[in-house]
Amino acid sequence: MTARQVFPEATLETARLLLRPYRAEDAPDVALACRDSLTQRWLPLPNPYTDADALAWCAAPGNVASQRVAEKAGFTREGVARNAGFTNHGRVDLVVFSIIRSDLASADA
Repeated sequence: MTARQVFPEATLETARLLLRPYRAEDAPDVALACRDSLTQRWLPLPNPYTDADALAWCAAPGNVASQRVAEKAGFTREGVARNAGFTNHGRVDLVVFSIIRSDLASADA
């Protein structure tokens, strides 16, 4: 296991389910799922949701656990987008992480 690859590469498969590590070519399918009207209704996602959004991760500044997951998954912290998110309590800052296709390609190698 390399320093960038914290989680073991594991695939779980049943007759009805295949769960495997995220790959760069998954981004369009993730974007399509996130454009679904029910998904949009219940999750605070960008609208319209683009392929580029599928390669980003946002977390609340106080959500240290979520930020650690992003970093362990290979995302890079870009900074804080002030007042960029929204909750039932109003506008909130978001810590923005990204991963670019070359990051995913090098992780697959």
